[in-house]
Amino acid sequence: MQVNAADFSLPDKTIRVPKKELGQQDFLQLLMTQLRNQDPLEPQSNEQFIAQMAQFSTLELLNSLDINTQLARATQLIGRSVILKDSEKQENVQGVVEKVTLTDGQVNVYVQGKAYPLKSLLEITPVSAEQGVGDGGQQGG
Repeated sequence: MQVNAADFSLPDKTIRVPKKELGQQDFLQLLMTQLRNQDPLEPQSNEQFIAQMAQFSTLELLNSLDINTQLARATQLIGRSVILKDSEKQENVQGVVEKVTLTDGQVNVYVQGKAYPLKSLLEITPVSAEQGVGDGGQQGG
C-alpha cells in the first residue's frame, strides 16, 4: 500500500494572553473553585471565608474610589488646554479638552475629537484670567 503526502494542518491554537489585573469575576471564579475543591473533612472556616469577602469588598471599594477620583479630575480639565502623549503615533498632541468619558473602567479625555486615556496627560496649561473657568476660553460679548 502506497501512502501519499496528505494535506495536513493542525487546528488553530488560541494564544492565551495573561491579564494584568484580576477583576470581580476572576475573584468569584477563584472562590467557587476553592469551595468546590476544599477538603470536606476540613472545610474552610467561616472566619477565613468572611475575611476573604471583606478583602474583596475593600478592593472593589478602592477601585471604585480611584475611578471616581480620576473622573472628577478629568472633568476639571474640560475647556483647558492640554498636551497628551498619543501612544499610537508616538507623538504629543496639544488641544482643548472637549469632553470626558468613562469606558470599561477607564477615564478618557477627548481632544480634537479623539479619546485619550487620562494617564496619557503630560501637561495642563493654566487658565488665564481673561479666559475664565468653565467658558471654554471664549469671551462673552
